[in-house]
Amino acid sequence: MIVKLNSREKKDEIMSACVTMKPDLYINESLTLKRMSIFKTIWNIRKQNRDLFQQCYTRDGKICVKLKC
Repeated sequence: MIVKLNSREKKDEIMSACVTMKPDLYINESLTLKRMSIFKTIWNIRKQNRDLFQQCYTRDGKICVKLKC
């Protein structure tokens, strides 16, 4: 199912609720091809090196990576 929201605030509320409630569904942002390929590369590196990465996610089209200290 593809949903387009008119309000950025509603999108943030829905995504925050999904992080806290952890329902049985996935919410993905629509990224450009270039950003999606970068994100997939980072995601695969994270899968191979879980001891280095804490999180990897996108927010408002930006790729965010949290490293373990």
